[in-house]
Amino acid sequence: MKKLFINIFSLLIIVMLSTCDKDYITREFPSVITLSVDQSIPGQVTFNGKIITRNSGKIDEMGFIWQGEYDPVDHPGYRIVITSISKSGSFSATVKASLKKDIHYYVRAFARVDEYMVYGDSLDFKCLNNINAPALNLYPVTGNAGDTVLISGGIFNLINSKNSVTFDGHESTIVEVSDSVIWCIVPLDLTTRVSTVAVSVEGLVTALSQTFTLVTPTITSFTPGMIPVLDTLVITGTGFNRINSLNKVTIGNGLAQVISSSQTSLSVIVPFTNDSLCFISVEVSGQKTTSSGKLKIIGPIVDYFFPLSGNYLDTIFIHFKHLNQALVNAVYFDNYQSNIVSSSDSTMGIEVPGNLNKEFSSVRLFIASSEYIFNYKFHLNPPDINKISKVICLNQEIITLFGNNFSPTAYLNKILFRNVENGNTYILFPLNAWKDSIEVKIYNHQKPGYSLPSSTYQIGIQTCETAYMSDKGLSIIDMWRRLDDFPGGERYKGAAFAINGKGYCGLGTKLGNLIQKDIWRYDPVTEVWTNLPDYPGQARILPCVFQNSTCGFVGGGQSLDNTANQLPFKDFYKFEAATSIWTRIADAPDVAKSYAGAYASPNNDIHVANLVTGSLYEYNSLVNSWSQTYTGDAMTNGEPQTFSINEKVYFVGGANNSLTNGSNNQVWEYDPATNSMTRKNDFPGTSRYGGFGFSIGNYGYIGCGINYVYNVYAQYLSDVYRYDPQNDSWTQIESFPGGNRSCQVSFVIGNKAYILTGYNTSSLTKDVWEFYDPYNN
Repeated sequence: MKKLFINIFSLLIIVMLSTCDKDYITREFPSVITLSVDQSIPGQVTFNGKIITRNSGKIDEMGFIWQGEYDPVDHPGYRIVITSISKSGSFSATVKASLKKDIHYYVRAFARVDEYMVYGDSLDFKCLNNINAPALNLYPVTGNAGDTVLISGGIFNLINSKNSVTFDGHESTIVEVSDSVIWCIVPLDLTTRVSTVAVSVEGLVTALSQTFTLVTPTITSFTPGMIPVLDTLVITGTGFNRINSLNKVTIGNGLAQVISSSQTSLSVIVPFTNDSLCFISVEVSGQKTTSSGKLKIIGPIVDYFFPLSGNYLDTIFIHFKHLNQALVNAVYFDNYQSNIVSSSDSTMGIEVPGNLNKEFSSVRLFIASSEYIFNYKFHLNPPDINKISKVICLNQEIITLFGNNFSPTAYLNKILFRNVENGNTYILFPLNAWKDSIEVKIYNHQKPGYSLPSSTYQIGIQTCETAYMSDKGLSIIDMWRRLDDFPGGERYKGAAFAINGKGYCGLGTKLGNLIQKDIWRYDPVTEVWTNLPDYPGQARILPCVFQNSTCGFVGGGQSLDNTANQLPFKDFYKFEAATSIWTRIADAPDVAKSYAGAYASPNNDIHVANLVTGSLYEYNSLVNSWSQTYTGDAMTNGEPQTFSINEKVYFVGGANNSLTNGSNNQVWEYDPATNSMTRKNDFPGTSRYGGFGFSIGNYGYIGCGINYVYNVYAQYLSDVYRYDPQNDSWTQIESFPGGNRSCQVSFVIGNKAYILTGYNTSSLTKDVWEFYDPYNN
């Protein structure tokens, strides 16, 4: 069902249903106002809203939604519904759970009419204290591993991954989350009879007063009472697990294979045993019971193999009577031939094939011209990883995994790298494999030449149909990772910014003065680009770009990539990320021809740029106005690299034709609060202009660009430096792997930067690179 989102400033929404008679249906909706956030009472936060009904005044539901750091409409987080629906007037809701101290939250009041949602404006607040759920309820409080239980009484994040549940420290799988209920699965590896249960919501942990108790199984009967080896025995009782593998059935000294299970019944294959009268024991998740009576077992009278499960290259024994082994042509596990490794008058030892790729396989014995297939299957044990040679490594490194039951046929092993940060899973294939170890080279095997993202990974293994994730992990700390090429194609002198965890890129030019006005949005979670509506102004190069928490601002720039005929633009436009709508704002007071203005946004409302040589202008996005704030030092340098840290702007290098070498190493710090410029220590690398500049946390970064000697030569660069403003010091770090280039664009999302497009001394580029500095903590 598609929901229509309506802003409180909309007076009327007309839904037009086109028919051949052009009928029109008009609906009116209430207005919703998010009034305030009250934190006056410790341990709770109260949201206040107001609703103004129109027409019939019908309201089906109302309440509040909120989320940390993001607008809750774009990033669903928390929701509380007011059960007592008022026709109009003020309403409020008190939240006593799942709020973290010092986190910036955004809240909106809402109302629902039929399938249509109406939201109030977003209010932001910083929570003064951690607020945990006062009490949570567990139902049921007894059961088996693998059962689904529900936890209620709190306020949970609507995104599953933001919540976690543990039983006695064992991680539970969450299958569904609502406003106030979590449905989760009792961990399959839980063996503690009575377990404590804890819920974490974005790091806020609440321990339940109730405990969860594993059911202890009981055996009431078994049928039949006398049975041949390898026949099926039915055990009746209580407390069995519906998952076959979680029921361990022992008959005498033999382990029985469970072929079907329910909570009250188990069907098992009777194993070969040394005794003819045997007790039956059933163990479920560490809880064990034994039958009061004994089962009578009839010795084998037909051929059988044992054990019924094993590892690669294990020896499995086929038992028989009166068989001339010279007539045995071959033995197969499904379609994979086995080696015969031993024989006697009544047994034959066969080897589990190293290239077997099925968890359950039929054992096929070819005797003379006949084929005999056992009516039960061999179970290949799952692989397991218990050690990794390195826990911190780089792309292109070779690591070794140690464990049990890997396929010695290398290509049958699939190594799974699950990114803990975003859940993406990458499949890697070994260089070499043995039963107990695997060598694998780290890179993106689905895209040769590309690296895996810098992150922490959980490691798993798959040799047959099922993948098994281990509890082992490693961290990849590469600074650079190549992504898929920019779908807008090669270009340079474009624009880029980032808002609310998404990157935006466009404008610029291709060769031959093919000036562009397209805009693309990048999602770092899915690594997908989406084409958005074009920039509304005239296509241009070298625009100035600002950004705040909700909008990007793009304007200025030049009409052509040709200094003789180009014209400077003064028009500016605001892009709202929530709606993808461009709106024209106040024009820039002046823009120089043939000049790429340096720009930065030191805070959410103030943005600075030297649009013309010698002057610094300030744009206030709160009041939509420009002012000339500073002239003099630093402003005579064209196209310097810029970044903002702690509400100060840094101008690094730039072109200056009055200098002997045409570019310089000057570093200037501009403080908008005092309108002052301070000279800092010179940049230690090669002087340049036209490179990239951005900040992550408390560090600034510049790289690439052109070292220029006026009318002599232009040297393109690829080196990268990190700046620490606290110590006024520079550190050279790993160079840009895309090679020498200039006039590229960049944006920052979280703790990662993205550098793309540009000119690489001979042609334009469209490659995209992700940058992560593991030493920026």
